Amino acid sequence: MIHGIGVDIVEIDRFRKIVNRHGDKFAKKILAVNEYDTYLKSNNKETYLSKCWAVKEAFVKAMGTGFTGVYKKTDIMYNSPGDSRPTIDVSDEIASDVSMRNITINLSVSDETSNVVAFVVLEYQDGNFI
Repeated sequence: MIHGIGVDIVEIDRFRKIVNRHGDKFAKKILAVNEYDTYLKSNNKETYLSKCWAVKEAFVKAMGTGFTGVYKKTDIMYNSPGDSRPTIDVSDEIASDVSMRNITINLSVSDETSNVVAFVVLEYQDGNFI
């Protein structure tokens, strides 16, 4: 059973302008530590930043929470481990809420020259729902 669906689309140029105007300050403000490390090593900072933003937005839309309470931008982390499918890692506080609701997080991320899209589907595990 589906708990929630969230999607977000981002114009990469919007984040290119932010990086050009503010350097790495904005990224440091919204990215988790491991995301920020990846961002600093990236050859395409604006695309990576766009992906992280889209993933965070899509996740809180699917949860139905927005960025409130424990749902802070730095506590929701985009993880793209090489050839494996992308995942969302969350802080312990969010993980507790997700676990309590018995939810599995599914993520798809795609980018083109000018846009990034993130799509999140949250489903109840084992047919149990709250």
